[in-house]
This record gives sequence, structure tokens and C-alpha cells, in this order.
Amino acid sequence: MSCTSSISLQHWQILTQLPQKPFPDKTFYVFDGKPLCAYHYHEENDSLCAAARCGQPIEGPCAVSHAGDRYHPHHLLCEFAGCREKLDEYWEVDGRMLCERHANMPKVANDGKKGEEWIQSTRAKKRVTRFIDLAGTGVGGGGSGLM
Repeated sequence: MSCTSSISLQHWQILTQLPQKPFPDKTFYVFDGKPLCAYHYHEENDSLCAAARCGQPIEGPCAVSHAGDRYHPHHLLCEFAGCREKLDEYWEVDGRMLCERHANMPKVANDGKKGEEWIQSTRAKKRVTRFIDLAGTGVGGGGSGLM
């Protein structure tokens, strides 16, 4: 069943025999044959923003890190405290995504967090961000999009 089907929510619930709470705006997504709200669809589809301060669904432009984490493009920022540089390419250092300036700092630096010193233990590795568009793609394996 495609996401362009005109099946009603009530008919869908009868077909799947799943008790569901009503969807407030009468729209839902389908993942592995189950109707889901937008948040839970994107959670199953692995398309929630990985930025700690966001965690919301990504629909449309998406930045993908080398590890496969997905971000709203404006949320993929240098992880050095106080830096707000957007990362089209970045340097991975000790599991952190950094801009070139912060990746090339001395091996011991104050990262601005409560006066803590950060001691770089691994060599910086240059990474490139992949940009994709999740709009209407049903990306992620089991999803078929909005109904």
C-alpha cells in the first residue's frame, strides 16, 4: 500500500486490527504496515535529528555524519563549547565533531565547560558531511511515508 492511497484511518484500523489512539490532525505515517504519528515514524525510520538539543523529525534536507547520525543541516555544528560553526566538513577528534580551528588546537585546551581541560588523545581525522533530502523518500527500510 503506497502513501498516496486514499484509505481512511478508520478503514486502516479495521484492516490492521490494531487499537490506536486517534491521530489529532487525521494524518499518520506507515512503517512496517503500522500507522504511526510523525515522531514515532521518524524514530522507527532513524530520521530523528541526532543533535542533543533537538531530537525532532527530519523531513527534507538532512546532514549525515561519517557515523551515519542524521541532523537538520543547521544543527550539525562544531562540538567545542561556544563554537557555532556549521560543519560541511569536519574533523573527528576523540569522537567529537570539530571545526578545523578547534581540531588543530594544542593537545591540551580549555573547552570552556566549567573550566575543564580537554586533553586530545587521538589524532584528528578529516570527515565530510553527506547531504541528502528525506522529503517523501520513505528512507529507512520499513517506512512508506505520510498518509
